[in-house]
Amino acid sequence: MIDNGGADLTPTLRTAITLLEAGQPDQAVSSAHFHADKMMRLYGVDSEQVLEALKEHGWVLWWTGEQDRSITKFKQACALAEKISTPEIHLTLVTQLALLIAQTGQIEQARKELLKCCNLKINPEDQCRLFYHLAQFSLYLGDIESAEKQITQSETAVESLRKGFYWRSAALHAEIQKTISTSTKAFTSLGDINAEQLEELVSAVIIRAPESDPVILLEVLEDLREFLESSPESSMVQKLRTDSEIANLLGTLERHDDRINVIKSQIDYFSTATTLDKIQMKLAIALAHAEGFDFSNSLETYLQCIRELDSLADPELSFQAMFQFSMLLDQVQKFQEALHWLRLATEQAFKTDDLVGTLRAKGITGIVYLHQGKSDQALPYLREALERLSPSDPYAANVMKHWESFQAGQKCNCFNTVEINRQKVRKQIMSKSPRGYLRNVQITNENDTWKIDFDFARFPSAEMLRKIQTLSQEAKEKYLD
Repeated sequence: MIDNGGADLTPTLRTAITLLEAGQPDQAVSSAHFHADKMMRLYGVDSEQVLEALKEHGWVLWWTGEQDRSITKFKQACALAEKISTPEIHLTLVTQLALLIAQTGQIEQARKELLKCCNLKINPEDQCRLFYHLAQFSLYLGDIESAEKQITQSETAVESLRKGFYWRSAALHAEIQKTISTSTKAFTSLGDINAEQLEELVSAVIIRAPESDPVILLEVLEDLREFLESSPESSMVQKLRTDSEIANLLGTLERHDDRINVIKSQIDYFSTATTLDKIQMKLAIALAHAEGFDFSNSLETYLQCIRELDSLADPELSFQAMFQFSMLLDQVQKFQEALHWLRLATEQAFKTDDLVGTLRAKGITGIVYLHQGKSDQALPYLREALERLSPSDPYAANVMKHWESFQAGQKCNCFNTVEINRQKVRKQIMSKSPRGYLRNVQITNENDTWKIDFDFARFPSAEMLRKIQTLSQEAKEKYLD
């Protein structure tokens, strides 16, 4: 499937998508180009029809990977919109252009394009969006002073309304405040807000996850959790969503012990949770143990969940538990047990006509057979999974990786000791480093020498840097040297 990137799917774009999915990118571009020429002949250069055609041509070029030509088309569309359309339409196009430029890594150029729109006579909602995106770009560029000023302008534009995009701005403002000072408590300036506004705020903070620094966003979410606890209008569901996202970010930062403690606190705190809710939380604990390389506790927790599910007749959750359990058994090289639980998982998938689950189980079954060196038994399972699972399915990628390794006569890296130890080094550094600094760690080998590079959310003091470097050296000596 083509990701349309937010484009409105006009008939022209639908035709292009059909051609792209048929493996005909040149024809897709030619079709859009022909349509644009036709609109110029029929309606003249300065027409709404040509403006629409330029946008369509730009999208098709973007989808085919011709980013420079796509951006050129969008610039042409912006110039035409400034000439013949309303300020709101012009701003919408410039914003789309800026976001595409940003995706190419040219954040400063993206910001410059948007700055041209600051004097447009637009409504408050559009002003809110404009200054939100400017603040976002300024934050990425490390221009915190401008980011703070711009996000304040964004919020001020619709302060009296406090709805819609305002809450996106409030969420971003919290991140900017935390970037400036860890001691600043986010959201306290909001005062009393009602249940509907709280729901918008929680959603606005959580959807920032793909774009945000995980260290900063974790602090924002922890402040949000405190704010919810103090608000009489907050709901149990809002608190649960926030806790779940906190746990996810702790996992991203390899802080699996903290992640497990958050999930355990959910089980104790949420008195209204059903037995199935609690089993789902325990499954999350099992996954956290596994990702923290605590395989013994992970296996034990999975088995406990499966036993509890025996009497509850929930085939969907039973499939999830058995499927994850079987993958972990494969990881610890207990292949026969893995195959046993994959068969039981498949039986659960059949009960709910879960075709995707069945195909995923077949794909993993093929991988387990490959790990045993039984390629004749593996290939039918791998082939069926690849033929019938969507290429975008997360498990299809793993199946494809093993299929390609087998076809090339190579062994997979699943049991590569060096690679596993590299992951352990990263986990130890990330989990034990002083909190609030380290975003990521890159561990590479150059000329048989291990090198560790740090990606900081905040630059540490000399003393803090020495602590992190000492911890890294200890981890490297333990697992790699």
